[in-house]
Amino acid sequence: MNNFLDKLKSLLIKLFNLSISHYKVFFTVYFFILLASFLQLKELRQLIDISDLIDADFKTYNALHELEKNYDEKDQVSVILRKKDKFSFQEHCLILDWINSIQVKSYEFTRIYSSYGLKMAKKEGKDLKVHPILIPDCTIENSNSEISNQLQLIANSPSGHLLTNKKLDDIFVSFYLRPLDKKDEDIFGSFNEKSFSKIKKSIENSLKNQIDNLETYWVGGGSYKYFLKQGYKKMNVLNLFIFPIFLLVFYFFGISLYWLVFLIISYMLSLIPVYGIMSLFHVPIDLLTSAIPLMLLMATIQDLIFYIYKLEHYENDYINAFKAKIFPSFMTSLTTAIGFGSLAVSDLGAIRRFGIICAIAAIIEWVVSFLIMPKIILRFRKHIVSDLRFTSFIQRISNFKFPKTIAIIIVCSPFIFLSLSKINLRIEDSPERLFNKDHILYESAQYLNDSRDWLAEISLVFDKKIDQSERHRLLNQIQDNFSFIKHYESFDEVKDYLTKNLEGKHKEAMKKAMNNHSSSARWISPISSKERALIYSDSSDINDISSLKKHVDKVCQKKCHLISVLISYSEFGIRVLKTLVSSFKFSLVLISVFLLLILFQRKINYKLLVLLCSLWGPFVLLSLLLINDIGIYFATSIVLSILIGLSGDVLIHHCGDLESKSIQEASFVSLIIMSMIAMIFLFSDFNGLGKISYLMIAGFFLGWFGDIVLFSSLRKK
Repeated sequence: MNNFLDKLKSLLIKLFNLSISHYKVFFTVYFFILLASFLQLKELRQLIDISDLIDADFKTYNALHELEKNYDEKDQVSVILRKKDKFSFQEHCLILDWINSIQVKSYEFTRIYSSYGLKMAKKEGKDLKVHPILIPDCTIENSNSEISNQLQLIANSPSGHLLTNKKLDDIFVSFYLRPLDKKDEDIFGSFNEKSFSKIKKSIENSLKNQIDNLETYWVGGGSYKYFLKQGYKKMNVLNLFIFPIFLLVFYFFGISLYWLVFLIISYMLSLIPVYGIMSLFHVPIDLLTSAIPLMLLMATIQDLIFYIYKLEHYENDYINAFKAKIFPSFMTSLTTAIGFGSLAVSDLGAIRRFGIICAIAAIIEWVVSFLIMPKIILRFRKHIVSDLRFTSFIQRISNFKFPKTIAIIIVCSPFIFLSLSKINLRIEDSPERLFNKDHILYESAQYLNDSRDWLAEISLVFDKKIDQSERHRLLNQIQDNFSFIKHYESFDEVKDYLTKNLEGKHKEAMKKAMNNHSSSARWISPISSKERALIYSDSSDINDISSLKKHVDKVCQKKCHLISVLISYSEFGIRVLKTLVSSFKFSLVLISVFLLLILFQRKINYKLLVLLCSLWGPFVLLSLLLINDIGIYFATSIVLSILIGLSGDVLIHHCGDLESKSIQEASFVSLIIMSMIAMIFLFSDFNGLGKISYLMIAGFFLGWFGDIVLFSSLRKK
């Protein structure tokens, strides 16, 4: 094995020498790679539809896509309008005029469904008249008490739990956006963002200027897409903010600012090919892959910092410093690639994509750092003047040692705890939890629940023609068995309610007319004529929704089925836990074998304990998750595999030079900078990335403690 590693090290040094002596060839090849990647960027897409997270092998995949096709609600944008002291009659008329004017001016909506659209049929003499329930005529002055009575009629209707709240003081408006033509799609996806912006701007200009203290709450699939895209844009801006922070950190530690320029160049040379590969293989930017730039930056800065401190100890011998670091850096990039690559065994396509791209990015970063950048650095080395500070302070922190017996107990504790514990992690995820608690979408979801007693809309699709009484029985049975099902809405009840003032042939004629009216598309598919009822739940908890799905499958007996994005997301959540366990085990085995092979090439005592030092951080983090009963999110399910991939980085550098103080200094500075990079996630719109930030920072500090303090304590004579 030693022979193999020696040959690999020799091969890498030869490759490095070639990159210096034939740099024009290397630069030319990489230039064409950059050019091809840059040209490919126009094909890069963003995943903005949560249903696209559902893989083709999901049990609910076909039913979800059939639902979206039949009822065309993927781009539904809904807004709830409210003011604290209730709308006056005049303000209701303003809102109604706004709805009518925006519908006339724009051809971007297939239809608008609102609190003002609910109509009731009445027989007036020999004629049959249909009037809106709410404010039939704005040319006639209505008293505010009459408005309250009309809203009460709305609230008592089968759609009342949607169209107004319990206090009768808000208005619901839903826009069904017309899908974009292919030629009008932007480079990131197929959501009509301009139409959403027009609605938002129209409210600002037409309503908020005339109605004081107007509040808006955004719900619906289209709203979700819009704010998801805004979240991705914010992540791009946040990525830029890290460089001013680097400026301060480099100055604080006395690192030449030329290194910051080299860092930016190296980072961009790595990021463009990574994005090029993503676009080439149709890997979209999603919640996870939007974090790839910061992950790549962590790998780049770690290699650079270790090189800078090695260079200091080599007294500015740039070539030999590179040769000293090329092998350990390659091995750390390889372990990182293995850690991320282990996510390829995930049950979820989004996590598989993220893992594979990050593994490729780790290798690209090494190529750029050690085969492209060295010649650039050598060209400007005369201008690089570093005056590294606080090295003695870092040494004092790093040189802290426990008594060997105490160190062994500390090292073994998390492994003993986990071996004796039942690993029973729980999933705590739902679509609205994707965003932070101060985000407008999260606040809107909470308002929906507080004001209407429901949070999620689920479709019960009837696969066979069954009579009204049977449909009614099934819906009542579902509601009676689950306390979190608060309302249901069926076309039968809507027709009965809106024609209750009619009798005989007039009633039947009106019901028949309603069947053929465009408004019936909410319940009856214009494509397949399948009918559905809408069920409203005040819980989006994956476990609740999963149990509901199982019950409905049992009682429906192929007469109907339950489906929505939330139903598919519950299946998605169950796979998240499997991903955490399977990818963690896989990466643990691979990294452990890899590190042991490296350890056996060195004359180090306590090889098994030293290995445990490297894995100590992730295992302590897993123990803390269990002890504190912290729920797992879609995004946080990848953290342990990432930390396992980073495990052993310091150990590998130690094996290259056991006595070098530069490793302790570099690892501490790298710890500080990587933690600051991870903190950027805290400022994103995404709750999952915020959780990743906390877990990664904790993991970094625990990993450093195991790699430096516990490792040094075990080597203590």
